[in-house]
Amino acid sequence: MKKDILILTGIIVFLFLIRKKKNVENMPTEPIERQELKDAIEFNKIMKNYGITNRYARWAIMCIIGKESGFEPVVEKCYSNTKASNIRAVFTYRLGGKSDAFVNDLKKDCKAFFNYVYGYAGNDLGNIPNTNDGYTFRGRGLNQLTGRDNYSYFGDKIGVDLVSNPELVNQNPNYFKIAVLYFIDSALSNAGKITLQKRLGINTINDFTEIDGAIRFFANANAGIGKSWNSQVVNWATDAAKKQKNKYKLLSL
Repeated sequence: MKKDILILTGIIVFLFLIRKKKNVENMPTEPIERQELKDAIEFNKIMKNYGITNRYARWAIMCIIGKESGFEPVVEKCYSNTKASNIRAVFTYRLGGKSDAFVNDLKKDCKAFFNYVYGYAGNDLGNIPNTNDGYTFRGRGLNQLTGRDNYSYFGDKIGVDLVSNPELVNQNPNYFKIAVLYFIDSALSNAGKITLQKRLGINTINDFTEIDGAIRFFANANAGIGKSWNSQVVNWATDAAKKQKNKYKLLSL
């Protein structure tokens, strides 16, 4: 009788340890806030629903979103406290040749700054020059959707008028859908297909076989697919996203 009790106790302990180990293996390996955990799990489901079946693709996108916003939709912040050299690296086309004095003066006025860097004639964002479009359609959402044309395009795709009310980009579930569709569209574009084939030797985002290449691809896509693969901005984004790998590894299953 005593022997039977000891055997039963041993079995119970063994099953408890197995269950505990299983639970631990299915949790992130780095600390993550409860809401972020919930949102990341929901985001993973939405990616699957939109046809992103590749685990590395979903994992990499999570890393990009994690470093961009921690799954909390935000509005692009003013650059008033950012060094002129870093601002020039981000906005090379508009500010690459400008002096520190020019950049530092421009960054004092948030609205003027965004209208300048995003609202110039010939911009590829659809913003109308000499208006407040640059400021109105500055970055929002999980991965900083930017520009009148993008607000219009993705608004149409999800059935929401984002041009008339840009703040709706930051409303659930809009920001989840926009982020997923943005990355899918980037991969399906001509520049996206060429980048996948030339840089990684694959054809679609469902063909990734490792995480680091997937992260760089989506960092490149988030910066504007087709931009330099090794630009400073893409390098920064890639390095920051790689630091998120352990946090989202198991959530991407």
